[in-house]
Amino acid sequence: MVRSTFCALGCVLSMVMALPAVAGDDGPIEVVQAAYVDGIHRNSDADAMRAGFHPEFIMFMQTDEGMKTLTRDAWAARIEKAGADPDRKTYEISAEVEIIGQSGNAAVVKVELGRDGKHVFTDFLSLYKTPDGWKIIAKIYQRHP
Repeated sequence: MVRSTFCALGCVLSMVMALPAVAGDDGPIEVVQAAYVDGIHRNSDADAMRAGFHPEFIMFMQTDEGMKTLTRDAWAARIEKAGADPDRKTYEISAEVEIIGQSGNAAVVKVELGRDGKHVFTDFLSLYKTPDGWKIIAKIYQRHP
């Protein structure tokens, strides 16, 4: 009887350990929400942004002049400048965040971002789980007219 109880308990524990991350685990979605959606778009908080972005982060931007890149620190400087502007425009931000792929320590998250009820960006963020937790390492996006 005791042995079968321990076997059943072991089976339950192994099933729980195999479940995907849930809210509150600081998984990819929570990091994107805190660092990207809230840190950048809602609050212009460069420190919150830096906390969720890897120091080697790169954003790739397809422009009429060709491919351009932006580093985490260069973007953070822009956010600090915007956050310090007393006349900066604030928006009502909406965001639908979903994992579109995850395998082990790698994930890709899609964000549909809106400002004042208008769909503005579709973002694809790549993340790695590091010893410091999940970090956003790269971004590509589509700006919507």
